[in-house]
Amino acid sequence: MIAKVEIFTFNILNKSNNDVKIKFEDETLKEIFKYLKKNMPNKINQFPPGKDKKTFKIDTYIDEKSKQKKSYFEFSEKNKRLEGVFVVGSDADKVLKFTSADKHKKESGQKEKGVNIDNNHYFQILFIEGSDTGFIVLEKNQKSCKKEFCNILESILNELYSGIKLSVKQFIEREFYINYLKEGNYNSITCVRKGVKTESNDGILNIINQGTYKIETKLTTSGDLTTRIKNKIVNAFEDRKNFIEIPEFDELNYNINNGSYLIINSEYNGKSRTIDLSNVLKVKPIYDLDDVKENSDGNPNFKSIRNKVNELLTELDINIY
Repeated sequence: MIAKVEIFTFNILNKSNNDVKIKFEDETLKEIFKYLKKNMPNKINQFPPGKDKKTFKIDTYIDEKSKQKKSYFEFSEKNKRLEGVFVVGSDADKVLKFTSADKHKKESGQKEKGVNIDNNHYFQILFIEGSDTGFIVLEKNQKSCKKEFCNILESILNELYSGIKLSVKQFIEREFYINYLKEGNYNSITCVRKGVKTESNDGILNIINQGTYKIETKLTTSGDLTTRIKNKIVNAFEDRKNFIEIPEFDELNYNINNGSYLIINSEYNGKSRTIDLSNVLKVKPIYDLDDVKENSDGNPNFKSIRNKVNELLTELDINIY
């Protein structure tokens, strides 16, 4: 199955002064982490419904070996990670009819008022040691649970530190790639143009079989040319332009009008990364996780989605695993 997740960054701020952020280091991090791992499941389960009658709890399962009921809540001291399955019950004020999921679309009963429909959401909270910024990963199942989850998390943290608030922002992948584009050393710049037909009179295509081709021009020249182009790429990226309109590429017939794009291979902090600017320039608030194993109830398998989330975070270069 395909699971969808949202990624957010968070800071713990002083309510009276937003410039004061709690830094996750030494005893402070230990205190926060210890409090959450001990209290978070019960605090969520005991959190009262609001005016919208939504209910919240940590999902449970029957352990195969012990036959005991256990909560989907785990933590890693080493990685400063807390994770589990957050359940949001909603629609208590509605009568909802059910229909069979086949071509017959038969009526299959209905949910009466006063009963919620539960939606499961995998979550992961990550503290980056030595930083004032952490990460929250939330599965998007039908709807986002960001508002509900973050409100409860803020409430729990206020029991530990009164007078704080949680500042949560959408994680934008491009903010991490700028280090590779601006500070990194370029190994190569590749110009790409797809869907080029032989009748376009485009150079070498005149002497090969008829068809549609993808053309690539790879620049590996160092020195002034690379530096000059690099500065233009960075400026365009920071200005959020959809395509890098650079005369040097236009002379090679790579431009915005024919759907061309750039692929940069850059090395930063000892790591080499290939960056497809046709994708990076798009804001991707929701990430698809392919090949997640599915439980019999139709929800993602806990271990499977956890592994896929960790792979995604590693791919995004968050440097926690």
